[in-house]
Amino acid sequence: MQKFTIRSRTLVRRGNKKGDGESVLHAEGIESVLDLLGKIDLKQATRDVRITPSHLEATFEGGVMRAHISPHLSHHKILSGPMRVFTHAASQWHAQVLPPRFWAGFKQLAKLNPTLATRVWDEFSRTCKKPVVVRTTMMRDAGGTPVRAVRAVVSTKYAKYSHLQLVQDIIDKAGHFQKMPVLDWWLTDTGIRIRFLGIDPVTSAFARFDPKTVLLGKPLPVVDIWNSETGHATVGVSAGLLNMKTLCGLGHWDGSATHTWRHVGSHSRIQGGLRHAFHSATTAAQELAKLYDEAGKVVVTDPEKWLRAQMTKNFMAGEGIPSRVLDITVKLLSDPSVTPGGKLASVVDALTLASAAESDMYTAGAVEKAASRIMHRGWELAQKTNGVL
Repeated sequence: MQKFTIRSRTLVRRGNKKGDGESVLHAEGIESVLDLLGKIDLKQATRDVRITPSHLEATFEGGVMRAHISPHLSHHKILSGPMRVFTHAASQWHAQVLPPRFWAGFKQLAKLNPTLATRVWDEFSRTCKKPVVVRTTMMRDAGGTPVRAVRAVVSTKYAKYSHLQLVQDIIDKAGHFQKMPVLDWWLTDTGIRIRFLGIDPVTSAFARFDPKTVLLGKPLPVVDIWNSETGHATVGVSAGLLNMKTLCGLGHWDGSATHTWRHVGSHSRIQGGLRHAFHSATTAAQELAKLYDEAGKVVVTDPEKWLRAQMTKNFMAGEGIPSRVLDITVKLLSDPSVTPGGKLASVVDALTLASAAESDMYTAGAVEKAASRIMHRGWELAQKTNGVL
């Protein structure tokens, strides 16, 4: 049975692997990322259309939300057929059409009486005169048939900046930083994250040929870059760390270590800022690596109790972290790849393992950043308590 809307899918997840007690470091050039993104872009055949919500009709037959562009708009014939709708696109679309806090009850109505739900939606949409941009893509349905789906409904001010363009701009505009190896990258229907090895160009060059000899066993400074084509995130560059014991990432506690650009105006702002952003993030990543080393010297007398005291409900809500992450992290404190001996680094390792277990890219990133903030907070506290928490 088809679901009401389509949940975001992971399209590509390439990176480091851990198996049989040995870490396997993945390293590839940015050119290979560009090549695969280009092939995906051709298959997706994305199309955007500017339209008023009153001309974008919705139906709910069979418990499935579908979008239809008004048939009298002949110049949109390529998008005239019924289109499935991604969950994130439905969220953006209903915010344009329905009253606030109406969506949960409306979905129940759509299941109970699809015809009535269609009429109700139509009544509300008739009042919507402000144009939006409907972003669509090709995908395969459960039977393997290519179909077109709505992947986003965004403001007309939302500037299109594709993942493909971002990677090409890194190659063209980031100077020697574009030679840094890619350690992993994660592409979903809502965004992309690429993690570069954040070390000097000479070591980077050696690492691309012999990553195991050059890098394994050390916490590695990294530079993360991300983008969304669907209104879920800015374009951003940030400092981070890859823990080679757990093969998991760690964000940076300081927001100033992140450079972001909103999807508005000209792309030249992004293109002109990439080189500086990479330089700044590389420096901040080295700082993060040093702090993680210090965290290995801080003793936590009761790691579970201390972790629970830090991961309060308010803290997790503020960071965008589901409540389940705390219990998962507590269990991971005993994982063999976690720093032994009850150290601050042990708590950080467990949190990064929990982040790697998340299937949502944005939740995983939130846990990585939270781990860094907790590490920094613990280190500051330890300076006043003789290195014991």
